[in-house]
This record gives sequence, C-alpha cells and structure tokens, in this order.
Amino acid sequence: MPYLLQLDANGAAVKQWPLQERPLLVGRAVQGDAQILDPRMSRRHFIITPVNEKYFIRDLASTNGTFVNGRQIAKHELQPDDRIQAGETTFRFVRELPARV
Repeated sequence: MPYLLQLDANGAAVKQWPLQERPLLVGRAVQGDAQILDPRMSRRHFIITPVNEKYFIRDLASTNGTFVNGRQIAKHELQPDDRIQAGETTFRFVRELPARV
C-alpha cells in the first residue's frame, strides 16, 4: 500500500498517511486529512488523488507552491521516492513502508 511520509530534518519519517481509494488533502486546516502545523503551508495546500493505481499530486493554488524533487508543480504523477516540499515541510511518496531494522 502506498504512503505519504512526513520527514524530519534528518530525513526520517515522523508521520505517515496511507493512500487509499480516496483523495488525501494536505494543509494547515483541521478539515484536511493530513493537518500540518507549518505556518508557510496554506490551509488547503495540495491533494493526492488515486487514478487507476497511479497517484497524482495537485497544488491547490497555495501561497508558497508545491515542489516535487525541487521543481514547482501544478500537477504531477508521483513516482516512488519522490520528495515533496510544501512550506517548510518535506514529504516522501513510497509504494510500501520501509522495513524496520
């Protein structure tokens, strides 16, 4: 099962959200599926939508933009290990959770 991971400054996962059959809304708003306490993120910053076993990220007209692997995007098909930057927060898209050591 694919996941969106929130990373700390060292690149370690601190939070995770399973990506299922419905969209995942990410932002500061309490109404979002993934509420992130980052003042540089918009209330509704980006959304990840599943389409035929693929996952697409779309910026929701955020103030500071959404970046995938360092490039600002409006919409992008996510690939395994893509890094997403929104505000000061970094995420990683994975197809499966990494095994614990």
